[in-house]
Amino acid sequence: MTSRNYPFINTPTLRIWFLVVLGIIIIIMAVLYRDSIPRFLSTAGLVLPPVHQVPLRNYNGLLNKQQQQQQHTRTKPFQANVKKYSSHPEPHQVYWEKCYVYHPENFTAENRCCRMHDYTSSPLAFHTCIQKDLDVNNRDVKWMLVGDSHMRYLFSDLLTTISGPHLKFMLTKSERVWKDGSNINTTMSIRAKAQHEKIVAIDDHINFTLTFHWDHLLNRLPRMANEWLKNSTQTPSLIVFSGALHNIIQAQKLYITGGPKAAAQQYRQHLLQLRPSLVRLAASTRVVFKLVDHLWQTMLRKETQNAVHDGWNYALFNEVAVDVLSGTGVVIWNSTLPMSYLYALECIRSPHRRTLPSRHWNCPDTVHVGYILVSQYTNMVLNDYCNRFLGFGEEYCL
Repeated sequence: MTSRNYPFINTPTLRIWFLVVLGIIIIIMAVLYRDSIPRFLSTAGLVLPPVHQVPLRNYNGLLNKQQQQQQHTRTKPFQANVKKYSSHPEPHQVYWEKCYVYHPENFTAENRCCRMHDYTSSPLAFHTCIQKDLDVNNRDVKWMLVGDSHMRYLFSDLLTTISGPHLKFMLTKSERVWKDGSNINTTMSIRAKAQHEKIVAIDDHINFTLTFHWDHLLNRLPRMANEWLKNSTQTPSLIVFSGALHNIIQAQKLYITGGPKAAAQQYRQHLLQLRPSLVRLAASTRVVFKLVDHLWQTMLRKETQNAVHDGWNYALFNEVAVDVLSGTGVVIWNSTLPMSYLYALECIRSPHRRTLPSRHWNCPDTVHVGYILVSQYTNMVLNDYCNRFLGFGEEYCL
């Protein structure tokens, strides 16, 4: 059959109808496969999948449209758009988001309020810091990390950073044997396991103890706080704790029946019970509360019945924590939030990006950030605690 036998095939009217029908077919296919097409294009490197930008009120981690555009192009640093809380706590130069410029091209944060020392490349500086702390305060130095796996990640990186010939550590439940903390391969082994247990690291040479307490709901913290307050010799020199993630999971039923605000109210009541003990602790030691980071799995869902996948909840629970802990003397740590946002966007772009064994990048793990960020978190903690003991100038974060 040729157009010579059927000349009406080449008529302009038929061609118009052919294009209309073709367009309708394309639209129908796009609707039916709307979830698969972006994923295919993303895998092929042709387009970035659509990101669900959760509108968060009174939240320091939200980036405005101009900053997002800068982030996508990766050509210029951007300054996070900071909105004040109703009762913002006293800002701290190391832990305060507004002090940093965030660089999308290499996923780093640059402090513009004060100068920071790079402890991750100089373990000797840490040991000098602890030794001078002993000389000044005449007591053993004890650091406590309390919370879920996000605090364990910080513990793991601290353990690797402060590694020395006299360092040893023990998983107090599953193994109960002391391991060599000077071997980086041994210390990094913690990263590959999900230890829901207490982990202790000791350096007898400098009388230093670093402890991670698995307390994912912060239920044990009140008892520990009371014990520390009763015996000042047992009070840690530094306490870093974090919550919210497992509290969101725990509040799933309430989230369904009463909504996000009802679920957050349960978390508020729990923190209010902690508040008196935290006030007393913060009067004598450094207490830092880390807000929960962005997780990239929450940025791809517009609607969900799963509370832990709802990006609104992370912002809401962070806002509750800031509100309750303001005025307690507890330092709010929010400078990591824009970093985790950048990390999440990169993992959406390259969901299989992973570097082993360091887990520098670990995008297949959708509920944690990689150690490319955690190592910077470690450096923030060390700058906060150690700079005052090392005789740095006033330009440093003190």
